[in-house]
Amino acid sequence: MVRPSPRVAAPAASRAASSASAAPTEAARAFPVAAAPSAALQLSAEIRTSGCDLTASDVGRSVVLAGWVQAKRVWSAKADSDAARPAFVVLRDEFGTVQLVVDASGGPSAREAASAVAELPLESCVRVEGVVRARPEGQAKSAAASGAVEVLVSAVSVLNAPPPSSGPAPLPVATAVAEDEGATGATGPGEDVRMRHRSLDLRRPRMQRNLRVRAATIHAMRRQLAERHGFLEVETPALFLSTPEGAREFIVPTRESGRFYALVQSPQQHKQMLMAGGVTRYFQVARCFRDEGGRADRQPEFTQLDMEMGFAGGADIRRVAEGVLDAALAAFNDTAAALARLPPPLRSVARRGGAGSPLPVFTYADCMHSFGSDRPLRRLGVARPEPEDKDRVASEAGASSVTAGGELPLRDVSAILAASAVEEGQGGAAGAALLHAARTCAAQAAREADGSVPAAPPGSLEALRPSRAEASAAVGAEEGDLVVIAAGLGDTPCRTLGAVRLEGAAALKEAEAPAPGAGAGTSAARGGGGAAAGRRGGGKQPTRRAVAAAAEDDGDAAAAPLPPRELDVFWVTAFPLFESAEEGEYQPGGGGAVLTPAHHPFTAPVPAHLEVLETARREGWDPRTDAAARDRLACVEAQSYDVVCDGAELGGGSVRMHRHQDQEAVFAALQLPEERIASFGHLLDALRWGAPPHAGIALGLDRFVAMLTESPSLRDVLAFPKTTGGQDLLSGAPGPVDHARLTEYRVRPLAKDE
Repeated sequence: MVRPSPRVAAPAASRAASSASAAPTEAARAFPVAAAPSAALQLSAEIRTSGCDLTASDVGRSVVLAGWVQAKRVWSAKADSDAARPAFVVLRDEFGTVQLVVDASGGPSAREAASAVAELPLESCVRVEGVVRARPEGQAKSAAASGAVEVLVSAVSVLNAPPPSSGPAPLPVATAVAEDEGATGATGPGEDVRMRHRSLDLRRPRMQRNLRVRAATIHAMRRQLAERHGFLEVETPALFLSTPEGAREFIVPTRESGRFYALVQSPQQHKQMLMAGGVTRYFQVARCFRDEGGRADRQPEFTQLDMEMGFAGGADIRRVAEGVLDAALAAFNDTAAALARLPPPLRSVARRGGAGSPLPVFTYADCMHSFGSDRPLRRLGVARPEPEDKDRVASEAGASSVTAGGELPLRDVSAILAASAVEEGQGGAAGAALLHAARTCAAQAAREADGSVPAAPPGSLEALRPSRAEASAAVGAEEGDLVVIAAGLGDTPCRTLGAVRLEGAAALKEAEAPAPGAGAGTSAARGGGGAAAGRRGGGKQPTRRAVAAAAEDDGDAAAAPLPPRELDVFWVTAFPLFESAEEGEYQPGGGGAVLTPAHHPFTAPVPAHLEVLETARREGWDPRTDAAARDRLACVEAQSYDVVCDGAELGGGSVRMHRHQDQEAVFAALQLPEERIASFGHLLDALRWGAPPHAGIALGLDRFVAMLTESPSLRDVLAFPKTTGGQDLLSGAPGPVDHARLTEYRVRPLAKDE
């Protein structure tokens, strides 16, 4: 019969442990606190004396464990001999798993324990008492941390069990764990199921591991800033005034008619006012909110490590940030080693150049010219040769074109270009050019397939074939290479080619991957490769992180320890201060603007270009009607910088404008209306009264931890994430609010057609 857990006296050893000092033990100091084994922690002796991470050194110990039933094997009593056979249970807690043996022949208490186990549903929360013993010879499992031991159970108490009417768990944790451990044929639950039943999903060792890595990494960053550099952690408000800072805000109504808060997009304005207030070394693990629904790599609320230094320049804050990153990587490696008991194991990391060495610095212009991206994946190499006579090649190629030869099918080229358009963003000029080229290739492939190849219109692939030899010679291409030629205004051609470069690398890696059971293969095309069949079938398009992972050496998953990963971390500097506002793009200052901040409107230009802003304000330039004015403003360079790791932006910052007249000049160049400039009155006032020069940076913690843990999604490193569309499947938010509450806040929902 299943019985509830009684209050029992803790063993004497446990009572002594609980009365000891709460200071960390020597064992705890050997690990990051978030990754410490149970033996190093002060567990609640009232419930348990140990975690499930038992080892051979625990053999002979009497223990009290508590956790969840992950799996069990109980014999049905078809014969007397079956009734005497022991039952086996896998017990899981946050420290690991251990096998329990319940032998009914061990006396009345053992028989009662066996009876309790037989009735327990999976994922029941139980407390067990027993003795640790070595597993029989030949039954030890080296893959599990506790695989050398098992616990002979003398008593079982049920702390909480699902009622019989509940049926099987909506999320089969055991199957998810098997998938994490790489079991053949194990397929875990889909992401929607995981998010809807997050409390069950969080029990997975992978999720426990990721959250512990996150905690240890953030703790190390905090210590580096506070203890080594003397930064002060200051909490800033989440409810703020709506200001045109950059992204779309979440608006919060109040009970005062016509008055609204906005959730902060970042602590940017508050930290600049802290600088003016004399708090010249600030940091915060900040929650930020941006209404950017529909982006797979974003969450509506996210966490960043925000820091700012007064009486400092960009080089000063970058040096501090480099030390913070090195401290975080060291903490990750320590945590990964300590958490080897939680599958799957993590690979240690080391940044190229080594800890303590300055990060390489590249300019925005160099990155765009060489890689077609401001966050390049450098390990792929420079895949864009420069023709000697690029003007002639561009004039013959047209606005956007693709040529292909050798063994690369046109349908594969079309798939690569279409995926590149998704990567670049279909709303921009580069994405449109890529989609046009993809459709051209697809149409040409269809004509070739049915045997009819009519004359193609000018600008298509067919019309370009006479110049293919000259174009190939100009860039040094050989038979079998994929050549993409793009021309256009601004950095559109560079971005176009950069997106193709990433997608081509991913397709080549997939084409080279051997089929299950096959040996390593080689690609038929030297330069471009073929798109994988799954890609052409409309599967998920690879992200930059997926390309970065594909570019890594595969390694032997069964090897121990796993080979370390080398991270390519570097700075990108000298961004433009402004960029063109794309049609249909959200404009925080109102519609009609042709320029928008490349970073945010508080970034300072390089001193040599400050005069351009002053002249524009003095003479009343209008970039909406004056092309020359627009071009001159577009050339203004910012004192901004991003830190990039293997094709992903980890963070960004800038030197800020500390003089109010400079800030007002930027607002004027952006054509902000007077009422929108007035919303920054608090900041302009702080700058007016002697704000010091200051610079700062923010590091995206969600993305950083996802990169360290090699997680495919940000949702794997968040306890309670939201979907791409900003929905919380766990609670059903956002949800309706009753009419009385809406009336109290003077809010009236509009119909969809209003």
